[in-house]
Amino acid sequence: MRSLMIVVLFVFTSTIAFSQNSIEGTWQPEGKQAIFKIFEKNGKYYGQLIGSTNPNEDKKIKSKEKIILLRNLEKESDKEYCCGVFIAPENKTKLSASLTLVDKNNIKLTLKKGWFGKTIVWNRIKI
Repeated sequence: MRSLMIVVLFVFTSTIAFSQNSIEGTWQPEGKQAIFKIFEKNGKYYGQLIGSTNPNEDKKIKSKEKIILLRNLEKESDKEYCCGVFIAPENKTKLSASLTLVDKNNIKLTLKKGWFGKTIVWNRIKI
C-alpha cells in the first residue's frame, strides 16, 4: 500500500512539473493586444493568432481562417526552442524565431532578420 502511495505521489508531482515547463497555452506579447495559442503538432511548435483585446480586431481575427504566425519551432531542451519562423503580420516579412521559457508564465521570443533582432516577452493568460 505504501509503495502504491509513493507511485501515485510521483506521477502527480511529475505531471505538475511537466505542465509548468510547457510552452503550450495562450499567450499575449507585452504591450500588444494580440492573443496567441501555442500548440505542438508532429513534434514542432506553432503560434496561432486567436484573438485580440481590442474588440474590433478580435472580430476580424475570429472571422478569418487560422492565422499561424509562428511556425516550426523545434524543442532543444526543456526551456529552449529554436529554428522557427515568425511572419510579421504588418508586412508579411519572415523572421527567424527562437523561444526561451523563462518560467511557467513568461517566455521570450527572439526574432532576427540578418544582423538585426529583438526580443519580446510574452505572458501566459487564461481565457
